[in-house]
Amino acid sequence: MSKADLVITGKAYVGGAVLRVAVAVEGEEIACVSSPASAPPAEEVVELDEGKLLLPGMVDMHVHMRDLELSYKEDWYTGTLSALAGGVTFVADMPNTRPATNSVRGLEVKLREASRKALVDYGIYAGLPSDLKELEALLSRGVLGLKLYPEDLGSPILERALELCAMEGVPVVVHPEDREIIEKRGRVPEAEIRALEKMILLASRTGAHLHFTHVSLRESVRRILEGKLSGLSLSMDATLHHMLLDEGVSRRLGPLAAVNPPLRSGDDRLAILSAASKCLLDAVASDHAPHTLEEKVAGAPGFPGLELALPLLLTLVEDGLLPLSSLELYSSRPAKILGLRKGSLAPRWDADLVVADLKREGVVSGSKMRSKAKFTPFEGFALRAVVERVYLRGSLAYDDGEVLLKPGSGRLVRGGRRNWTRD
Repeated sequence: MSKADLVITGKAYVGGAVLRVAVAVEGEEIACVSSPASAPPAEEVVELDEGKLLLPGMVDMHVHMRDLELSYKEDWYTGTLSALAGGVTFVADMPNTRPATNSVRGLEVKLREASRKALVDYGIYAGLPSDLKELEALLSRGVLGLKLYPEDLGSPILERALELCAMEGVPVVVHPEDREIIEKRGRVPEAEIRALEKMILLASRTGAHLHFTHVSLRESVRRILEGKLSGLSLSMDATLHHMLLDEGVSRRLGPLAAVNPPLRSGDDRLAILSAASKCLLDAVASDHAPHTLEEKVAGAPGFPGLELALPLLLTLVEDGLLPLSSLELYSSRPAKILGLRKGSLAPRWDADLVVADLKREGVVSGSKMRSKAKFTPFEGFALRAVVERVYLRGSLAYDDGEVLLKPGSGRLVRGGRRNWTRD
């Protein structure tokens, strides 16, 4: 190439290692990744200082942007602002909004709000509608996939919906908890295992790709891995809170640590962290779920996580608790599941870039987070890295706390047909 728009030189995470490279950007894509000596001339050249690390933009495949009738909790601007500050350049929004995204009308209402406010790129999951025709219409409009909640696992159209998703080549994201057990005994571990058993059986019958989200038990990881080894098309993610926090935190913080599924035993927590360290997980997700403080104190499950996931991951890497390759669980691997050209420093991929400062420490403070939800169970955690700069499709979007994009700069990324047998 004759001349690039931007070249960034310095240490970068490329192909599983930290290398000193030059990343050249032309338009909205990465043009090439080379040695600094081989970099093309550019309109702008940025040389990273020692201690800075260039990463791809992170991909969060499980977030709740709220908005619409729930905008008092979060909206597309504040939610994607939180993402941007956390080095996340793509978010996948869940359908349990008001109105729900289980109809074409619900999807269109959500997309109008997102197009006006989003700061980063985004995709949308469909909820399970009451009839297959509506699901066909949603899939034809490019939703990322289908999301199933505990109440959906007894639906009379569930198996046919999975067959349709298999035919269309889109993933089915499953919240694995059995509603009947929840109603009788609460969110005990057996609720997660029972749901996994049922859905893995359906995967074998329908050929659908099932992605189990926020798995929280050692036994869940084992069963999903067994299913993969038997040839089923399965994947799973876990959250940072299920890796780092256990039921002792729930006893100490009470409703401030409430989440579904709940924080588990210390042994299960360590098993999830170990699965991440061995990259047995397919992804890490934040399950960003903001509420008002009043709702949280009253027991609302979930908390904001977009701004913290990458700094926490980098801290675990710096402390030697996770390998460097675990960064792929929040970037290239979820991007692959969703069929995105994001999450890697590779030619022709979107030029979503993050500069992290590994010599700048911080402390988690809920009151300083960009989300409308100003609380976190990670309050006071020491961070060994800070997100300093973020580029979205080649444009500088965030610079040391300053937002440089206008609301609506984020773009909808539509889902496409995947051939899971080739992954």
